[in-house]
Amino acid sequence: MQWNVVIRIAGALAIALAVQHVSACADKPNQSDGDAKRFSVQLDGWLTKTKVASASVAVVRDGRLAFVAAAGHASPERAASPETLYNVASLAKPLTAEMSLRLLHDRHWSLDEPLDTWWVDPDIADDPRAKQLTARILLSHQSGFPNWRDGRLAFAFAPGTRFGYSGEGYEYLARALAARAGSGFESLMTKTVLEPLGMRRTVQTKQPWLHDQFAIPYDAEGHPMPPQFARSASAADDLYTTATDYAQLILSAMQGSGISKSLSAARQDIQVDRLHDLCGDRAPSRCPSAAGFGLGWEIFKIGNQRYLMHTGRDTGTFALAYFSPERQTGVVILTNSDQGAAVVLPILDHLALDPAFTDWLRELASGP
Repeated sequence: MQWNVVIRIAGALAIALAVQHVSACADKPNQSDGDAKRFSVQLDGWLTKTKVASASVAVVRDGRLAFVAAAGHASPERAASPETLYNVASLAKPLTAEMSLRLLHDRHWSLDEPLDTWWVDPDIADDPRAKQLTARILLSHQSGFPNWRDGRLAFAFAPGTRFGYSGEGYEYLARALAARAGSGFESLMTKTVLEPLGMRRTVQTKQPWLHDQFAIPYDAEGHPMPPQFARSASAADDLYTTATDYAQLILSAMQGSGISKSLSAARQDIQVDRLHDLCGDRAPSRCPSAAGFGLGWEIFKIGNQRYLMHTGRDTGTFALAYFSPERQTGVVILTNSDQGAAVVLPILDHLALDPAFTDWLRELASGP
């Protein structure tokens, strides 16, 4: 069952606090040459100390892919490499958001058009609140749906009235846009995003060539487990990709390619505020100046910089991706372990690309 790491990142990263000494004593990398080999050696040490099976890391600096490195074991028989595919769980959502925004741009559709003209889930066909659902509301997790339906889909609250993280909201949007476009969701994703961005090693369903190309999941004790694949393409979960491919997605989002300036600006704007939810009783000095959800990404404003982030976690896998449009930096971290969150802070500390953002993640990990 998928675990919503975006909303509970403090718990997911808490274990990383126990291994911060790993990064503190590591030599800083030469940021000018992006030495992937040297970084892989460091990464292998962190994996060993945290008992994480493997990781693949892509680093974006100055608006370009600086390097990709991998270490550890994709399976008991295979070492991980930058070509290894990982299940990135909820990191499927920003990909669906990219598809949605590109489709809206290409077809001259609006973020705020009610979707019921083209498709309505049969479970809510008689509920007048279905007429309130729009792409903006669904992408920013204001659908009113639970994360996953329990038998039948039903509203937990009125759409657009508050935040409520929902995989069902993304599945709903994908079905509505596919119906309007007259195409299957998987085909639409391929034509709209994967092919234009050159994401050739990203798949939504199991493919014949995948048998020795992906990282299998490992539990918290380091035991391998059966992999999980979606029976049909999911808009919210079970995406397999490489760190290199996912870096192409964040580069596209960073540059606003394939969509209008207004849509790009909307993606980087907080659509629903969550500052109080995340900061709680912390002093303002310990918090971002703004925090919430945008269109597909969680957004933190720290000083004059924005950081767009998403995480993903299923059994035996953890992934995190973030970027800053102002700083033109970003990192993708993919792991195949229940313990995967433990390597996040050591990696980000070592890279030292965005210390203010890393410190905020550490603050979240420290608890209230």
